[in-house]
Amino acid sequence: MTVEMTGLLLSPSEKSKYQGCFFLDQDLRIKFDIKEDGVHFQNILEDREEKVNLFNQWISNEKERKLYEEYILNYFKEIDKINDITSFEGEIIQEEKVRDQPNSPMRYSFEVKYNNLPHDVFFTFVPSWGLDMYQLQFHIPIPINSKGQINAWETMNDILEYETIQRMWEPFRDKTKYKLDLFYMLR
Repeated sequence: MTVEMTGLLLSPSEKSKYQGCFFLDQDLRIKFDIKEDGVHFQNILEDREEKVNLFNQWISNEKERKLYEEYILNYFKEIDKINDITSFEGEIIQEEKVRDQPNSPMRYSFEVKYNNLPHDVFFTFVPSWGLDMYQLQFHIPIPINSKGQINAWETMNDILEYETIQRMWEPFRDKTKYKLDLFYMLR
């Protein structure tokens, strides 16, 4: 399978199971929605004729080969595998408490190495904004092109199940030096 993306962005959706967009070398930006009947693609730059022509060529090939559809479905299967992990173990690699400016809220950042995930995970908490103000970022471990490039850090807050994120944080809640400040986060 030869999938040649230069970037992939995921976003939550109320209308479909998952949605996002990806970029191809010809500066094509393609939106996708995963629905019951498969993956649906749309050209984001519909107003530019040259991009419409490139998209039409690309979608014609995709309808025949279904490479990108298969890839996107496999990508989300990897996410589903993470949701199926019942317990997480590992260690905190780095933790810091940061205030960017004197009036900005305190931010707590953690880099965590899990035994059952191939890449480090980054948690960021901002307790003053509310109990569920956090950001979880990591790489999904499948390359997005033939160069073996892994996608950029992906924010997984609304992509992973909330319960999964709670399970990911729970082993480290009492191990951080900021445990009192973060005691109620992701409970």
